[in-house]
Amino acid sequence: HIFPRVCKRVEVLHKAPLKDFGGLLPEPPVTHDGVFGFVSDGDMDRIALYYMKRFVNFSEFIAISSELGLFEEPVVVDQRVSPIVIDFIRERGVKVILGDVGRTNQERIAMENRAMWCEENWHSGGYVIKDIRFYWPEAVLGFLEVLKNVGSIGIDRFFRIDVPRPLFSKEKVEAFPGMNEKVVEAARRLFKDLKVSEIPSGGVRVESENGHFIVRESNTQAGICKIYATGMDKEELEENMKRARKVVELAKSL
Repeated sequence: HIFPRVCKRVEVLHKAPLKDFGGLLPEPPVTHDGVFGFVSDGDMDRIALYYMKRFVNFSEFIAISSELGLFEEPVVVDQRVSPIVIDFIRERGVKVILGDVGRTNQERIAMENRAMWCEENWHSGGYVIKDIRFYWPEAVLGFLEVLKNVGSIGIDRFFRIDVPRPLFSKEKVEAFPGMNEKVVEAARRLFKDLKVSEIPSGGVRVESENGHFIVRESNTQAGICKIYATGMDKEELEENMKRARKVVELAKSL
């Protein structure tokens, strides 16, 4: 186990695997009382980073690192990342590739672009030997050089650097046949003044002035459509959620 080598204290809370995550969220919850730490699930393909018990998104970590000049490598981010954050990172000289949704898709795009990658919720990758997939904390180890600098800068100072921190919201609705294609058409009809793009694996991304939303069928849950929206303030976030719901409603009639 790699964590004892890079962390001061490691505590194993649950060992037995549960079907469908036991009905809980797949992201491991905060379990420590300290200022900064990581929490991993059992197979270590999901690693949550927390500061003062607040979940830190992958893109926020990259934004801070790029602002401090600690990160310069090309990086693939997923469709949940706000365009505001992507622009912020690019303006600091980092090549940002807007990828897809899903670990397999992100991994493929990263390999094609020789870039580092991780999903917005720190879902990471692994490798296969004789049809058995082995996981490791790729996200943490891949950015270990950056993490080494966190201590010298000061954890409090690092996580209080002024970077865009969009609000986000998500919800699930029932999917219907042809939904991924229909939401793209619906969004283009409804929002001619906004940037509308098709997600590579299916679904739609719509960017507003201070945020965005995506609507897509779930890769892992049959019959479920996922809506994810961001905004730099509560009003923009709520507006993007309303826009996403309008897309779903129109798509149903197409």
